[in-house]
Amino acid sequence: MKRLLSIVLLCVLVPYAYGETINYDNGDKYVGEVSNGVPHGQGIYTFASGEKYVGEWKNFIYHGHGTHTLSNGDKYVGEFKDDLKHGHGTYTWADGAKYVGEWKNEISWTGTEYNADGSVQGVYTRGVWEPKAFCVKQREYIQDGKNMMDCEFATGDRYVGGFENGAWNGHGTYTWAGGGKYIGEWKDGLYQGHGTYIWANGGKYIGEFKDGLKHGHGTYIWANGEKYIGEYKDDKQHGHGTYIRADGAKYIGEYKDHIESNGVYYNADGTVTGTYSNGEWIAK
Repeated sequence: MKRLLSIVLLCVLVPYAYGETINYDNGDKYVGEVSNGVPHGQGIYTFASGEKYVGEWKNFIYHGHGTHTLSNGDKYVGEFKDDLKHGHGTYTWADGAKYVGEWKNEISWTGTEYNADGSVQGVYTRGVWEPKAFCVKQREYIQDGKNMMDCEFATGDRYVGGFENGAWNGHGTYTWAGGGKYIGEWKDGLYQGHGTYIWANGGKYIGEFKDGLKHGHGTYIWANGEKYIGEYKDDKQHGHGTYIRADGAKYIGEYKDHIESNGVYYNADGTVTGTYSNGEWIAK
């Protein structure tokens, strides 16, 4: 959403045509096929942060085969659908560990996760991680009448929480060695219900999850202080919401599939910058 919002407000476009270049005032750059003023077809998007996507686009979202390289060195090569990893793909972490297999709506679905040395760390079967067989240190116990597990992985990651029917169920905390953390409810190894997801860079989401995705009402706070408060559907902003920039400017209105649909954009002083009507920006 941040990418889309900044582009709508800040971009300077060259004439729309095949193989054109779009330079954005925030330092991002796109080179490739364009339709109706947005990336569509094959193209390369380079973020000012160093992040890069090379591959197929559909109406300004990742769709088809592509390579997404993050600024921290992580890389995904594979299929996308509606901006989400979906289909076969390989995600390689900066430390050399990797997941190879199928994805479903951004979730590791059926595949194998490897350590940097090539040894198997674990497997996913229909989105469910098999933690018991792959904990290097494990303790199962009963707390307040509930079955619990304390599981440490070779990577340094750790899960402490409910464990029922061979999977993480109930309330639990998963802490990544790199600094991220999820605290909240689980169902069959996936985030389900209310939870808090904290990224290592300081970003945070507090709200509802369904099948491992942000779904329902929630608040997403970026590390730079920007904030979204509103509805999510299948990990995308969808429904009514408020997006507040770090400088105090804000958008209030409806979202559809992560894109502003119908609403008003305000400057920090409360004056109206413009409106969105059926996804189209109308400057004041």
